[in-house]
Amino acid sequence: MPPRTLFLLLLPLTTPMLPVAAAPRRGAPRVKAPVRKAPAGKVVVPPGAPPVISIAHSDLVYRAPERRLARFITALQTGKRRRAVAMFSSRIPAPDRQAFLQGEWLKRNPGHPEDFTQILFMKDLQIRPRGVIKGETLRLEVVPRDIPYYAEKVVKDRPHAKPRPLIGNLVVPMRREHGEWFVELRPEQPR
Repeated sequence: MPPRTLFLLLLPLTTPMLPVAAAPRRGAPRVKAPVRKAPAGKVVVPPGAPPVISIAHSDLVYRAPERRLARFITALQTGKRRRAVAMFSSRIPAPDRQAFLQGEWLKRNPGHPEDFTQILFMKDLQIRPRGVIKGETLRLEVVPRDIPYYAEKVVKDRPHAKPRPLIGNLVVPMRREHGEWFVELRPEQPR
């Protein structure tokens, strides 16, 4: 055996070993936050993250309008209204586009459970076609995937009554213009 190899083998045997209690500490131990587990079948999206949107139809013809609507919803939820307004159909008048840009319609308002446009602000959605493509138009349904199986009745005389969960779907008309699909959603007219 060459002497250098012999020296390397003997080096670990000649170094003194410190007891475990005398080992230097590098700081206080980290305390990990408890991990919350979601119930089975429920998607938990962190705050500020884009929504989880699933596309229901497997036919290639329906994928383009479904993807376009998914991009519109993502832009709406992340506050990129300029990007979302570019996805509107040319049939949407300029005053409606301006009102959308200023946040006068299609805004998050969880206190109104009868306003089905609030479905667009949910974090776990599914998009599916409602019917077939007729000429240049298609109607898509936006459905929350986390639908409660019961609706809690709100009692008016309870001061801290929980609002009813939003149950239902939103039908969004889509229009094909110049080979691309655009959203043709309009503000609700007063009745």
